[in-house]
Amino acid sequence: MTTPSTIQHGTGGTGERPPVPLTRLVHLMAEYQKLGAHRQTFLPASMSEDTFVRACGLIAGGLAIVAGICATASWWTGTIVFAILALIPLVAAWLRGSLTGAVRTARMDLFDHGVTVYRSGQEITAFRWDTAEVRQSVIPLHGASAAATTEYSLTLDGPDGSHESFDERQFDGAHEWGPAIQSAVTATQLPRVVAAIDAGQRVPFGEIAVDLAELAFAGSNYPWEQVDTIDAQGGLIRFKSGSRWVTLPPIEAIPNFYIFNEVAERLRMAAATEIAEAGVRRSGTVDTPLDPSHAVVENPSTSEVPGEGAPEAESPVEGAPDVESPTEVSSDAKVPSDESSSGESHAAESLNDESQDTETLSDEVRSTRSDEVRSEV
Repeated sequence: MTTPSTIQHGTGGTGERPPVPLTRLVHLMAEYQKLGAHRQTFLPASMSEDTFVRACGLIAGGLAIVAGICATASWWTGTIVFAILALIPLVAAWLRGSLTGAVRTARMDLFDHGVTVYRSGQEITAFRWDTAEVRQSVIPLHGASAAATTEYSLTLDGPDGSHESFDERQFDGAHEWGPAIQSAVTATQLPRVVAAIDAGQRVPFGEIAVDLAELAFAGSNYPWEQVDTIDAQGGLIRFKSGSRWVTLPPIEAIPNFYIFNEVAERLRMAAATEIAEAGVRRSGTVDTPLDPSHAVVENPSTSEVPGEGAPEAESPVEGAPDVESPTEVSSDAKVPSDESSSGESHAAESLNDESQDTETLSDEVRSTRSDEVRSEV
């Protein structure tokens, strides 16, 4: 939205109406566009901060010094030549000042819900945060240190065709109004863009369009599962899809780049998270079938069922088996001869030795397990 910088002269009455102050016009425009309360005003940058002008001044000063040395040495030809050469950068600086003379009386005002831009001899232009498109030549993506050295050059476009381009050579305090404009537009429009994408809509960003499923560019669609990373270098934006890099349009050609970058990162990370969770669910719900070749089959000829057939053997660790003493003889039994008595005596001693060895082994095993338990505790 634009408005004249001054109220036009009346066509009747006793004379010309006095011009309305510029500040009053700015606030009238802000009130008409419902921009809210005024926050800050930025005036034109000083010519001394213009890099081109400073370079011209340094060159002209150096040539003037050489011309003075030539005059001291009475070399008049050299004096004239270097004096003429010193005038060239001075003329260039003057032409630069003439071309940007209209900017010398410019101003930019930030409000709660938008910004106004004015240049001398032009109309006041207003942009709202919820409808403006912002393009920036260089985007700082590597922290506050990079942002402090970034040269801000912004282009604003409104839905009614309003257009303004300005940089840090035109308005002072670029490291304030640059992030302020980008942050305000992003914070205002990002929730609306996210809601549109969640509703299944495709949101365009210049030549690029994004939706829940994919990123579309130059007639090709790239599912978010195939977008590995997004990178910006040298004013260009690119992303990696599989093993190749896909270059997108320059950053200055992508409107509201910060919104695009935020939405793209969210969709890319959401796709990666879904793939990881799907893999975890598959690995957690699928049971490995039992291989029949690995099943343990007992030999029926040697297996014994407790309570049926032969009695179940007991482990020697838990206690020695019950063995009847061969020296106990019933009254009905015959008295063996000396040789048989001697053999039975040797057998009894052997059984007693085995019982003692078993008890000793059992004690050693109990002691070892106790030591292991104590060490674990």
